[in-house]
Amino acid sequence: MQALRNEIGDEAFFAILKGWPQKYAHGNASVADFQRYAEEVSGKPLAALFDTWLFQPSKPTAAAARTASVAKAGGPATQPKSWKKIAATNDVHEHAERGHGGHRH
Repeated sequence: MQALRNEIGDEAFFAILKGWPQKYAHGNASVADFQRYAEEVSGKPLAALFDTWLFQPSKPTAAAARTASVAKAGGPATQPKSWKKIAATNDVHEHAERGHGGHRH
């Protein structure tokens, strides 16, 4: 979700969060439905972002995602408070994938 927010900006991101449950209340929807809705609200093509984060076997590291976000913004940006949690979660997954204990999910 943070990658989507970085890609489309806060205004569109929060409009999606508000509008999505209203549009699909009492119904079913797929990832493709969510992607189309996000593209409609943001006015941006999001296929590559959804493919990278949802359908590829490996995911970008938090550091790579942060670097892409800063580069897209055209310079240094204030990191959201959530970056520490994202980085910590990524570190745990990378540690487990290298076979250093823990359970692999």
